[in-house]
Amino acid sequence: MEELNHNFQQKISIIHKDIDAAFSKYLQANTNVNTLRGWSLTVSLAYFGFLISIQSGIYTLFIPYLIFLFLFMYLEAIERDKSKDASDELRLIKGIFKVNDLEELQSEVSKYEFRDFRVQNRPTLSLKRIWKRFKLIFYLDSFLWYLIQLTLIFACLYFIQSGFLKIE
Repeated sequence: MEELNHNFQQKISIIHKDIDAAFSKYLQANTNVNTLRGWSLTVSLAYFGFLISIQSGIYTLFIPYLIFLFLFMYLEAIERDKSKDASDELRLIKGIFKVNDLEELQSEVSKYEFRDFRVQNRPTLSLKRIWKRFKLIFYLDSFLWYLIQLTLIFACLYFIQSGFLKIE
């Protein structure tokens, strides 16, 4: 009985480490989203400056920027997917500790599959996961962030074309 109690305590301590790991993963993914947004804004402003300096209102210059923007949107979607996975994992683990009965807690703890084993059995890249990430691109805050940058560059090209932005 004492060994069973020791194993139970040991498994609970490992579950607490899983909570810490999931929370760290969640924070890291959100930090990466903010970093990507910062870099996308930096590159957008640099491209904006480039367009003004060359004084070319050719709309084909819009294509490389669209590729860059879509790449950043997809990278952000990957990070949001990681964040969502970590959030789901945290909810799963917290559900174990919401029980009031000790026997039910022991049952939930004994059924718990450690994160390393769950992640190991998941396919790394599947069509379903790629589609999920593609849908994450169109989250409202993410989509609006990149739409504002897109509008900035489009307006820059328009104003250069119309002769409003001229450097003499």
